[in-house]
Amino acid sequence: MMEEIMEQVEVGAVFGKGRLNPRWFIWKERKYPVEKVSYSWQEKNGQEKVCCFSVLAGANLYELSFYTITLKWMLNRIYIEG
Repeated sequence: MMEEIMEQVEVGAVFGKGRLNPRWFIWKERKYPVEKVSYSWQEKNGQEKVCCFSVLAGANLYELSFYTITLKWMLNRIYIEG
């Protein structure tokens, strides 16, 4: 089941080897460690490049987006098993 969220979140990320890698995010005052980045891609939002990530945290898959001009992170969707 997919749930739309579209909320700004705090994310801890590492920049290395030419890549951006989210390590954890905070949503609703809870910290979610990123266990695995399962897929990443880029999109455009007007002039802004958006780096998107599908990440595994616990039993769920989350979609995070990083906006390169405004430097904000968004939690877009949650894919819940079952």
